[in-house]
Amino acid sequence: MIIRDLISLLLGVPAFWLVLRYNMHMFQLNTYMNNEQREWLRRNSHLQWILNFAVILGIVRLAGRAFISAPWFGLAGDILIWFTLIVIILVYRLMVEMNSKKPLKFTPRVKRMIASDIVLYL
Repeated sequence: MIIRDLISLLLGVPAFWLVLRYNMHMFQLNTYMNNEQREWLRRNSHLQWILNFAVILGIVRLAGRAFISAPWFGLAGDILIWFTLIVIILVYRLMVEMNSKKPLKFTPRVKRMIASDIVLYL
């Protein structure tokens, strides 16, 4: 069980960082305007489809742990989550390379927002 948790952690941290970095970069390119960012997210929701899938998969996995005691279900759920995390890492690495007109600047504002995102996540 500890090995499966370590694998999840080793895949989850880079996936979290890439998603956070990409969305923070887009927010910076939208000049930190909430309405512009909301509009950008609405127009480009197809770019973030994998995140919706990951959330649904995580909810199903948690519900499965609570209600299904079959050991194969746990391993199958973990493998599916690991595969999803690998896809998230690959997709967001490509999106960062494709969609950057300007590089992300780690301004004090961006650092504060990243710190607050990490605190909220933990």
